Amino acid sequence: SACTSKAMNAKWMYLATCQLDDNCLTVESITTLNAQKADDYTHLAERLTSSGKWVAGIDVPIGMPIECIEYFQWLHPKDTEQSWAKYVERVRSMKTRKEFKKKIEGWRHPTKVNSSGDKERVRKYRLIDKLINSQSPMNCIRPAVGSMFFEACELLRATSASIVPVRTVIEENRHIVETYPRLVVDRLVGSSEYKEADDLEDVRQQIVTCLSDTCTESVILQWYGITVKMDDQIAKACVEDWDGDKIDSILCAVQAAWASRQDRFGIPQFASSVMNAIVALEGWVPDPFLAKWRAT
Repeated sequence: SACTSKAMNAKWMYLATCQLDDNCLTVESITTLNAQKADDYTHLAERLTSSGKWVAGIDVPIGMPIECIEYFQWLHPKDTEQSWAKYVERVRSMKTRKEFKKKIEGWRHPTKVNSSGDKERVRKYRLIDKLINSQSPMNCIRPAVGSMFFEACELLRATSASIVPVRTVIEENRHIVETYPRLVVDRLVGSSEYKEADDLEDVRQQIVTCLSDTCTESVILQWYGITVKMDDQIAKACVEDWDGDKIDSILCAVQAAWASRQDRFGIPQFASSVMNAIVALEGWVPDPFLAKWRAT
């Protein structure tokens, strides 16, 4: 199982390449995916189109909120196929992130105004964003997850791999799922901050320790059914990484590994066909927390 993190926003992107055997996820390497220029995603594109049998978890929103799709008319009544691929095609008719951001931020609330007297920007959320408390894909400022979506959807569109649940290809051996590392961290160390601030090495060390805990009562084993094995050099690099992107790449691999063993890759089957259709357009983050939440 392989996992990419972080995102398309002039930051370093890391790939944790892992092997899953029984209940042990072995981290073989953590490498950078950036090319020479910040906006050059050649290495990532190569990975996403590579052959073989793999599951990749990416820490990037793979879809937009249903209200956003409707408002900007990225799907039309005349479309014979109301699909993720069709609206992504229309999104990518915009050539630059700047153009995409301008369109998104042009949607203003009809009555609400901000402190400057301007109408407030509209921010809609996907169903999954509401459940896991993640940022709206319409947010094009820090964290610029909207820009991440804009760049990622083009790379995803170019691969023939199955992208669960927005473009599921049953016979494929290559599968891409959206991941959200914060969910894993919440299970391991609660709501503690672990990245992009000083004096957080102890928290990252605690996360690494929890990931590697092979005790039958370990949190990682109880929730995800696996433990993580990494050498001292990789563990040290994760602890010392101020941005937290290296440890995020492993956390994404944990979610991807869990998803690889679930029916429908952990994507829920809702009673309502409407709900299933919305999730197929917006995307989902497979995680045992959400599975147990639905069961209760």
